[in-house]
Amino acid sequence: MDTQEFARYHLPALETDEVRYNVQIAVILSAAAEAAPLQHWTLGGPGHCATRSPGHGILLGALDRAECQALASQTRDIDYPGVIGSDETAHWFVEAARAIGITFAEVVPQRIHVLGEAPRYPGAAGSARPVEVNDAPLLFEWMMGFHSEAVPHEPLPELAKIEKAAASGRFLFWTVTGEPVSVAAIARRLRTTAAINSVYTPPDKRGRGYAGSVTAAVAERAFADGKSTVCLFTDLRNPFSNRCYAKIGFKPYCESWHHLRSAARVATITPPTITLRAARLDDLGFATQIYLETMRYITDRLPNFDEPRHMAGFAERFLPAEVSIIVGDGKDIGWLQVSETEDEIFLKQMFLQPASQGHGIGSHLLAELLRCGSQARKPVRLGVVKINPAARLYQRLGFTITSEDEFKYYMEKRPE
Repeated sequence: MDTQEFARYHLPALETDEVRYNVQIAVILSAAAEAAPLQHWTLGGPGHCATRSPGHGILLGALDRAECQALASQTRDIDYPGVIGSDETAHWFVEAARAIGITFAEVVPQRIHVLGEAPRYPGAAGSARPVEVNDAPLLFEWMMGFHSEAVPHEPLPELAKIEKAAASGRFLFWTVTGEPVSVAAIARRLRTTAAINSVYTPPDKRGRGYAGSVTAAVAERAFADGKSTVCLFTDLRNPFSNRCYAKIGFKPYCESWHHLRSAARVATITPPTITLRAARLDDLGFATQIYLETMRYITDRLPNFDEPRHMAGFAERFLPAEVSIIVGDGKDIGWLQVSETEDEIFLKQMFLQPASQGHGIGSHLLAELLRCGSQARKPVRLGVVKINPAARLYQRLGFTITSEDEFKYYMEKRPE
């Protein structure tokens, strides 16, 4: 059964309960429409199924206990990061998986909440506005914060996808005197249901009703689009968010459980598939192409940026003796340039093609560079354009700002 046949067979049954299976439905619809990779299993009649997208956990459909046991056996040799299912399904799967030697480290208790009428605004100052293309750097920074706090087990946000999302109209900011203070999005639009996610407020803006306000605004927009129901997930370990959404008018619908595999049993993407090779002079064209693909959104926003002058010196700065080509599964996907002296290791440049971003590759390579610095007892230093969201990644890895100029921050991390 191919993905199209799988969708035709299972979607009608799952769509009888759009709220409970909103993620599963959206994943199947997307894979069928875009011919995207999707592992899928049929365990019984219509709706009795499971799916898995690359990099994500197994999503359980309307399975009974015996079907969960069968699925656990069928997926024994697959390195999936976790399993997600409503009510008892995920527990049944994990019980059977553990019996055949699979270990799980953590369970994330979730609840799906539903809203069927106009939301109640919490009364915070401000108003909503759509996120626009020029907001992409801020949205990327906030989605990295959301990932770190709420879904660290999920693949990292990809800059190219965030730029596309900023132009999609799905995201709304809540603003106060023109300044964005919170964000939320319509994650999925189904036949009658819209699902909200990516609700994030920077730490220094919390406790003022902004998250509730932007969520209410997104819900209101979904109803205006003709949806009869709005839903969202909450983490039951966060009582604040559960109270916040209850005040808006959301009511509990069902429980959903996300069991995470033990890290030791899950094959990570980066170490087994990523290698480095020495650069050659004929790699300059490839390096230039990757640079332009990844930096265009930044250079277009830099005041007084002289692109012809900058690119004229690009070939002179590309020194093959310092450059390594990043290879993923035998294909060139990026490059980095590092110089080392008696006093420091300096990361001059690192670029990954957009399709390879968001998989932890950059973090892995930085971690390796920091390990080398620690062994050599040398600080690792770098420069990053001020509006580049990667600056947040460097800070999370322990880099601190030591100086700055018109365009860049200069950062370092000393050996521990």
